[in-house]
Amino acid sequence: MKKYNQLKADIILDFYLDEICKFRNYKKSDVLKKGRKREYADARAIATYLAKKQFPKIGLREIANYFNLKNHPTVLYSISKIENLKNQDWDIKRTLEHCDKLDFVEAILINNGLVKVDDGIFSQRISTNLFDVHLFKNNDYACDISYYNHFYVNMADVFDAVIILQNIDSNPIGTLINSLKN
Repeated sequence: MKKYNQLKADIILDFYLDEICKFRNYKKSDVLKKGRKREYADARAIATYLAKKQFPKIGLREIANYFNLKNHPTVLYSISKIENLKNQDWDIKRTLEHCDKLDFVEAILINNGLVKVDDGIFSQRISTNLFDVHLFKNNDYACDISYYNHFYVNMADVFDAVIILQNIDSNPIGTLINSLKN
């Protein structure tokens, strides 16, 4: 299994790349190709810029790994490129504004299969069990996770919830969280 920071970076970059592709009407597979076509390179750069802006602690190596880059200077160049063009290029500015308007946490949970049940409560049925995420109002990323009334994780973050949900069939929740964070 990938390391925790790489899984977290993958979730963030997948989210932004999906949103950019939807907004600009691109195929994600085209954007992920290594080609230099400007609109696809810009989409990759915007996703990189937004991920780093939203989560400054995200590692350049994790971003480079996501895009199958050999090293991280390309990531630094992408961030700098968008920083320089965001007020000059209308398409880039419009895309950034669209992504900034999104409720990041809610969208991450919904994009990963959870359904909004109530304000701050998301759920997904897995077989005959419910996987629930309860967000805290005072913290953008903190949540409680419960599954099948047997597992309860207090003060996890939304990325833990998504990682657990993506791996629910293969690992018990407690073991998964502990192994990822070590």
